[in-house]
Amino acid sequence: MNRVKRKSNNQNDYKITYLNKNTKQKNTKTLKLGILCLLIFLGCNFTYQQYKIWTLNNEISEVQEQCKIQEKHNTDLKQKIKLLNDSEYVAKVARDKLGLVKKGESVYKISANN
Repeated sequence: MNRVKRKSNNQNDYKITYLNKNTKQKNTKTLKLGILCLLIFLGCNFTYQQYKIWTLNNEISEVQEQCKIQEKHNTDLKQKIKLLNDSEYVAKVARDKLGLVKKGESVYKISANN
């Protein structure tokens, strides 16, 4: 048995109490159980945080891929804008796709019938 000094209500009086083995064992079991619960909690929390990090990294990868696609699309559109600002290209498209002609020009259509 261990001897422990404890103060009583009166500050100058000390009381000597004895702790038996059962009390010590209960205290160590309680401490071990508390540490185990803490470790389980920390392990679960760590696992959850790792899962969140993994899902966010996947989301970031998807957004970056979409960004690359949009950047390529923007580049293509800028090239089309440059072409549409070129008067020769516009005239060529008007002739080829729309069948338009300038004043004074004649259009000849050749058929494949022999």
